[in-house]
Amino acid sequence: MKSPNEILKGRKDVDVAHALVEVLGDCPWEAVALAHAYIHLLDGADVESSARIAFKRGAATLAKSRQLVAGAKERGFIGLLTPRKRTGSAENPVTKLFPASVTEQRFLEVLEKLCDSRRELDYSDERETGHTLTDFGLSEKGIDLPINVKVVVPASRNLKNL
Repeated sequence: MKSPNEILKGRKDVDVAHALVEVLGDCPWEAVALAHAYIHLLDGADVESSARIAFKRGAATLAKSRQLVAGAKERGFIGLLTPRKRTGSAENPVTKLFPASVTEQRFLEVLEKLCDSRRELDYSDERETGHTLTDFGLSEKGIDLPINVKVVVPASRNLKNL
């Protein structure tokens, strides 16, 4: 199997950065945050404002983001990417994030049916608000309940055993 650096070899840095932003634009991964910053830099922005974009998107600390973005001028975008040394399930986006996305979608379908049957029950989708522990917020008669799907779904599977 080819390493990511072997796959990317010969491709233009700007094309790789644009592809990441286009496909995974709001994903909180370091590579996506750096892609946003790199594109901002290529658009004529200074290192500081580009580093702040990487920092705000969760790439690294502000100091490390400054260092990375400054290095992008010399090494290019692909040169910023570090190969993963760990290859366990938690390190693999296919085995980690795909099932999580399917679980969230299924939970949302069940939640919408529940809200249809209980008119006073409403929900808000909190997944796009940044790095929080809350995926959805339930609200009924002034009472709010934060929901983390990764906690609720496995727990609900065990309810049958109680």
